[in-house]
Amino acid sequence: MVQDSLEQLRASDSELFEVVASDLMYLLRLKREAQLPQVRWGIAQSSFPSLTGEVRSHVAGRPEFIRTLFVMPRDESVCVFAVMADKNVAGGLKGDDWYDGAVPLLDDVWRKVSETDPARS
Repeated sequence: MVQDSLEQLRASDSELFEVVASDLMYLLRLKREAQLPQVRWGIAQSSFPSLTGEVRSHVAGRPEFIRTLFVMPRDESVCVFAVMADKNVAGGLKGDDWYDGAVPLLDDVWRKVSETDPARS
């Protein structure tokens, strides 16, 4: 899902793509030490709140605020990215409604990944 979104973003908005890619690399480099404003840990709507978070990407002076949801187990062995979107799109879901729709997708992806290695849960 995220790879498709990133490819679409690169094709349509290279400036925003660069910011999102940089913020994702920040998370992957610092892992659990990554922090706001780019990374927020603990998504309350998730079945795995201590393992989940979001990367918040923004180009100064522009309205887009892209959120990439992820799961990172405590051992930091893998990072699963599942959903990337702007929750403030006109006519789209806002606030908690966006999370209520996106987080179950993230949880489903993580359940499938963790089924192959239950020690990661």
